Amino acid sequence: MSLYFYFALMCYIIILSIICVIYYQKQIQNKDFVLGNRKLNYYIAAISANASDMSIWIFMGLPVNIYKGGLINFWIVIGLVVFMFLNWHFIALKLRNDTAKYDAITLFSYFEYKLDDKHGMIRIISAFWSLFFLLIYIAVGIIGIGYFFKLMFNINYNVGCSLGVVVIVIYSYIGGFNLISIIDFYQGMFLCVVVCLVPILGLIKIGNIHVINNILFNVNVFYSFMSNLNNDMIIKIFNLSIGWGLGYFGQPHILNKFMAIKNDHDIKKAKIISTVWQILTLSFSALVGVVAIVILENVDNVQLIFVYMVNELVSPFFAGIILCAILSATLSTVDSQILVLSSIISEDIYKNIINHNASHKQVLQVSKYSVILIAIISLLIALYTRTSIFELVHYCWIGLGCAFGPLIIMCLYYKHINKYGALSGILVGGILGSIWLYFEFSISASFLGFGFGLLSIFFVSKLSYKFI
Repeated sequence: MSLYFYFALMCYIIILSIICVIYYQKQIQNKDFVLGNRKLNYYIAAISANASDMSIWIFMGLPVNIYKGGLINFWIVIGLVVFMFLNWHFIALKLRNDTAKYDAITLFSYFEYKLDDKHGMIRIISAFWSLFFLLIYIAVGIIGIGYFFKLMFNINYNVGCSLGVVVIVIYSYIGGFNLISIIDFYQGMFLCVVVCLVPILGLIKIGNIHVINNILFNVNVFYSFMSNLNNDMIIKIFNLSIGWGLGYFGQPHILNKFMAIKNDHDIKKAKIISTVWQILTLSFSALVGVVAIVILENVDNVQLIFVYMVNELVSPFFAGIILCAILSATLSTVDSQILVLSSIISEDIYKNIINHNASHKQVLQVSKYSVILIAIISLLIALYTRTSIFELVHYCWIGLGCAFGPLIIMCLYYKHINKYGALSGILVGGILGSIWLYFEFSISASFLGFGFGLLSIFFVSKLSYKFI
């Protein structure tokens, strides 16, 4: 590997370190560490929420789907944009104000206070359910980091995973929510610029638009988007758009950005910024796959088409800078998930179950130590797992989305919800979504789990008012 790549990586790490030094603030209470004391600027919330969502998928997932399967996979983009917009429009403001009203700094403490669950069962079940899925989710990000170092710098996979974990732990431990959000903001801007730049450079290299048209239509890339709308195609479009999009309503590492926004009247601005960022980033990511069809032939590993394109288009030093965006995208997801999980351990498990009388200082210490513990456990999972990245991400996305998405919606919009309905919604939605995923049925596991979760909350809440 060229020394230019190592130099580019060092520049990236130095810039990351400078940001940490500039924006570091000492944490006084756990609410500062976990939620930034609800002082997050709207534009940081908008970009960091998206950056904490996209991960390595933006470079090695979506472009590959377009490259291999054609523009039918662009329905994933449409679904994600629409449902993230709906998340901002219908959830963000209400969730921000409702959690502030109950002074809840975690999603699960909000459920407990909102539903007057004096025994804390909702909080306990939610905490352990999310503990399982978020540990796997974080491990997926670490796997991506390991592959990045192995492919880009020929560093041993285990060493690469460990290096990534060390970097994340350092700034997560010292900075907490505010620093992570600011870092995710800059990394989100960086990856947006990169993912837009690469296909534009590719189009400039091709030069002749007629060449693109001939090749694309010959391989039926565009044909697959809307043509041949039989029943199977309609079901596939439904699953691609709805199946992923519904998960947005139940992802704790995205929802906590809503909870932390400084001024509720700024949420409309955040919604616009978030939507523009997502449209740009996802559309150009899909365009990478389209342009790659023209530029790349006889690719050995389709997962690396973004890497191959970058190496074709720019000099080694700039290629190194651009490819650091892959690392950036992964870090911005993993750090947010680690922080959310540390808050669950400190607030929902330690303070709620183990030590009810814990001081602010003790809870803060548990949060910080949890960052290290979570990183170690997730690293071990990453080193010993053999399941594909896509399958693990899909599994965790559905497990969290189906368990908590219906409950968030019903807590904010259904006046008669109670703790019994909430518990049934978590269990029915989460378990059904997780199990259904492993059966080869035509309807999306996300849609089934989410739908039955909503119905379960509605009917159990109604029945329990009559009989309990």
